[in-house]
Amino acid sequence: MISNESPMERLLRKVINDRNVFDYGKGNSGCLIARSEMPQFRTWLETEDLESVRRFLERKIGKLQEEILKTDGKSDLRDFAQRLKNGLDSYRHYLVRICNLLDDFGILRCKLPNMEDYGRVVERESRAVVEQFFSYKIDKEANKWRREALKRLREYLAWGYDQGISSEHLGFFVRKIESLERLTEV
Repeated sequence: MISNESPMERLLRKVINDRNVFDYGKGNSGCLIARSEMPQFRTWLETEDLESVRRFLERKIGKLQEEILKTDGKSDLRDFAQRLKNGLDSYRHYLVRICNLLDDFGILRCKLPNMEDYGRVVERESRAVVEQFFSYKIDKEANKWRREALKRLREYLAWGYDQGISSEHLGFFVRKIESLERLTEV
């Protein structure tokens, strides 16, 4: 973590890397670069060693292709890796910024429900009302994955309040949180 990050940036980093809020699909099927591979991948990007990045992605694409042949399936992840490799020269700087934010890399999926109403409550109401609203919504949520994601988000909001992040900023963040899954799109 970078020491000069603002509380909002730390909140973003915490939420985007929480696999209870964002995941890579069933069985981690959308994860392209594992946590253990990420430091080396970042180093290659930062030192502009694009050949190593391309070789790494080609190996990944090859493995994904083998899996597809075994299962007679289709792979969004293979297509994602191919687009990433093909566009490397065009958006390397963007990729460096994103990879510095993420602990691993792939096709993210948000587990939260539509958060527009939640964000409005955060923006307009006191912390106590927000906590009560989230508790009520968590109790009413039938989907266990969404329920867990909402619990985690409630914890992050409490952390954000404790860090002095304004309710307007927190509310906007909550309303737009689902859009973070597009952060890794290429």
